[in-house]
Amino acid sequence: MRHLKFRRDRHATATWQRWLVFIGVSLAVAACGGEPTTAAEPGPTILVPQQGPGDVSTSAAEPGPTIFFPQQKAVDGEREVMDALLIGKLVVVEGCLRVNTSYSDTGYLLVWPPDFRLSTENDTIQVLNGAGQVVARVGDEVDIGGGEVRYLERLDEYVRQQLPPDCPGTYWIVGDVVSSTKTTETPGPAIFFPKQKPVEGEREVMTAELFGELAVLEGCLRVASFSGSNTDYLLVWPPDFRLSTEGDGIQVLNGDGQVAARVGEEVFIGGGKIGYVHRLDEYVVRQLPPGCAGPYWIVGDVVSSAKSLQVFGSKIYLILQPPTVGERVNMLAGGNIELVLDEGCLRTGSADGDLIIWPPGFSLTTEDDGVQILNEAGEIVARVGEKVRMGGGQISYPRQLGEYVLRHLPPSCPGPYWVVGEVVTGPPQGNPYILSTE
Repeated sequence: MRHLKFRRDRHATATWQRWLVFIGVSLAVAACGGEPTTAAEPGPTILVPQQGPGDVSTSAAEPGPTIFFPQQKAVDGEREVMDALLIGKLVVVEGCLRVNTSYSDTGYLLVWPPDFRLSTENDTIQVLNGAGQVVARVGDEVDIGGGEVRYLERLDEYVRQQLPPDCPGTYWIVGDVVSSTKTTETPGPAIFFPKQKPVEGEREVMTAELFGELAVLEGCLRVASFSGSNTDYLLVWPPDFRLSTEGDGIQVLNGDGQVAARVGEEVFIGGGKIGYVHRLDEYVVRQLPPGCAGPYWIVGDVVSSAKSLQVFGSKIYLILQPPTVGERVNMLAGGNIELVLDEGCLRTGSADGDLIIWPPGFSLTTEDDGVQILNEAGEIVARVGEKVRMGGGQISYPRQLGEYVLRHLPPSCPGPYWVVGEVVTGPPQGNPYILSTE
């Protein structure tokens, strides 16, 4: 285990003895309050080390149950941390903020980074990071990076001065990773949301493809595959993904906070299959309840609820290829072809031409008295009735298109098919369309 190096900061001035005096004075004042009155139960008193001048501990709420929040000493420059991982439930025991684990009898007393703080909102006690974001709530299952210190005398003097006698070790010196694995913020049946272990640097992912319906089965978030196997995969999500119940239904949000998928909808997911629980990382296994059995799908970089078929106006069909997993591979044929619209189907050359399967992210607009094709950047790359040179290649049989395209292929739009390549673009107005080499 690496030794933890703490940042330098002003000396902690509030000892636990002074905190006990503070609590005693509060009780004495309360005893002299006269006739009893009916009032809401007070929130917790949060005692933290004083970071400014003076020799008094600070309280973050009205008097009530006391919660001690010991913090590490601030240092100049980058803080060095240990990189072990603690998984368990964040609880308050006799005023001490701890994590109880399911795989050990040890309850760890947490020593927080110097810029973390406690907050109470709607009777919920929550931990905020240095940016003011909620990273954990009391009662949540949490993942906390850092490292273990077993004995009091091995703690920094700055930390020891903050610890009351009723908050013994073992101690956990909190590192950079603090996240909650709680999945729903509203009362109701629990939905388990297992995540992959956070890593430093770029995350390695598998590049297989899974297409099916996102569903909750006995609290387990699964994809019922549309492939011939009809397998239900338990999903193990990237570490920065999370669930949300805001708005309509249950949504999966990616690391940017954008909705990537919704329960009850079709979803296309990159990643890879793991058939047996003993092949999973121990970090993942600890999160799995007994009722959430495999096989497992380790979610990769691509999670999309975009369907292969988009319908515009009076039945104009835009058929899309699946989202890209890994590097996109294109066929290299090409031609100077007129874009034709026949009975809602976009084809090459004529009504008997190839049905066009467009790249993912493309869309269609009917503005300016015409039908125009837009690329994923929103730029016009083709117009119905005009010639366009596009790369790609022909596919003769529907089964070669894959389940993603085939599932929503309109019966009125038969093949053969032209699968558009990576680049479809046009030069300035007045010139014939050409294939760009960009």
